[in-house]
Amino acid sequence: MMKRSILASARKLSAAVLVTALVLPLLWVPAPPAAEASLPDGVYSYGQGRWGQLGHGDRDLVRDVPTRIEGLDNVKAVAAGGYHSLVLLQNGDVYSFGENNYGQLGLGDKERRLVPEKIAGISNAKDVIAGRSHSFILLENGDLYGFGYDYAGWLGEGVDEEKLTPTRVAGISNVKKVAAGERHTLALLENGDVYSFGLRDSGRLGLGPDVPQHVTTPMKIPFPDKARDVAANSAHSLVVLENGDVYSFGHSRGGRLGIIDPPGATAYDTPHKIEGLGPAKAVATGDIHSLVLLENGDLYTFGGNSYGQLGHGDTEDRSFPTRVDALSGVAAIVDSTYGAHSLVQLENGELYSFGAGSNGQLGHGDREQKTTPTLIETFQGSNVLDFAAGDRHCLVVVATPSITIKIDGELLHTDVPPVIIDGRTMVPLRAIFEALGIDVEWIAETRTIIGTTEDTRIELTVDSTTALVNGEVVTLDVPATIMDGRTLVPVRFIAESTGAGVEWEARTRTVLITTD
Repeated sequence: MMKRSILASARKLSAAVLVTALVLPLLWVPAPPAAEASLPDGVYSYGQGRWGQLGHGDRDLVRDVPTRIEGLDNVKAVAAGGYHSLVLLQNGDVYSFGENNYGQLGLGDKERRLVPEKIAGISNAKDVIAGRSHSFILLENGDLYGFGYDYAGWLGEGVDEEKLTPTRVAGISNVKKVAAGERHTLALLENGDVYSFGLRDSGRLGLGPDVPQHVTTPMKIPFPDKARDVAANSAHSLVVLENGDVYSFGHSRGGRLGIIDPPGATAYDTPHKIEGLGPAKAVATGDIHSLVLLENGDLYTFGGNSYGQLGHGDTEDRSFPTRVDALSGVAAIVDSTYGAHSLVQLENGELYSFGAGSNGQLGHGDREQKTTPTLIETFQGSNVLDFAAGDRHCLVVVATPSITIKIDGELLHTDVPPVIIDGRTMVPLRAIFEALGIDVEWIAETRTIIGTTEDTRIELTVDSTTALVNGEVVTLDVPATIMDGRTLVPVRFIAESTGAGVEWEARTRTVLITTD
């Protein structure tokens, strides 16, 4: 399934400003107020584990409380399949574990793994995607690799029973996102085109009735506009266009397409627009249910609801999109691979789950189903970077986010990332000076930095807590310093010295500088 994260966002630190006479304030980022509730960085898994998909070295039937997987650090993204899991590290390496009866772990054999193992021959990966018994790895250059079960071409490389190692999907390039259905695949390209391949049955490819039953090379699906998101599951697919319209195709059982079926209709083999939705930005699917996230943060669900996976407080199916009234400000949704539960994240970072829970897959410390969205308390106070829902298990990445700098809404790009030194935010000298229009002079003999604008002259020296602003002495809590060959300076001091406004956005750990 396609796991998106549609945010790689930062969450939980607060800021304060220390001001004393003649001390120009720097940016202070203390520990989170709820630090005692914060979890160590890493991947947390919960739910059913009998095939090793939780990665803890055992085959416990159920873990209903999220538990950290040992040996996985600096994690970027995760994917949860039917009974296996994939983990992408920040350096582009990929690890896999769990069931491997069709080679879906990409390790060159069909032996189950109970702990994470690195997939050989893969580097510079950008994303990982897990289907029920197969997997994909998307590289930074846009190439797509697939492995695992494939008898009808949904790995995009002819018809074969299984592929034990990652094999490049021919016929497409510059891939942006991938959605892995049970027996079909959707690929969204950087240019907004959508391609599908795999089993045509039930109309899940959206290519109409005149294509082969097994489409083994990617074929373009015609849409009236470019696409921005895709989702796929057991036998249905959803696509969001750039204009916010949502289209569905495939099997309609349970109302999962969001279309009122005419008599006798059970499937749609070409895309049909779902009516009654505002502009959408993301879609996700379960086995027989669907989720649509609108641009305003509202969440709509429809389809099968036997376990409350639609989040409306009951178990009645919905054939038409219905707003989940219990949630607002939703930021991200993910597919649940062949599953009957839902997992969503709010803009404030909180993680909610609902639906089937008999295997602990909701993460609430019990095995009960939930028909309304319920907060996963384990992750309160922690920054959730990414999350994924499999058939009966889930993975959640907790990671301390990096700091970003925005000047008048534009992201400041630096060759060395900002760092915290003694609670103060430090940024590369030339990047911040040039971005603020400050002429900079470096005096090597004294390691002195002089910055000038039409109205301001700033003078500071490496390792000295004394600085001058228009001739006035200013005491710095943290001096300019040199790290890895780069001179770093305190961002608030530099910005406010030029008259710019500086704010700290704790939720995203972003320094907001305004020059107007």
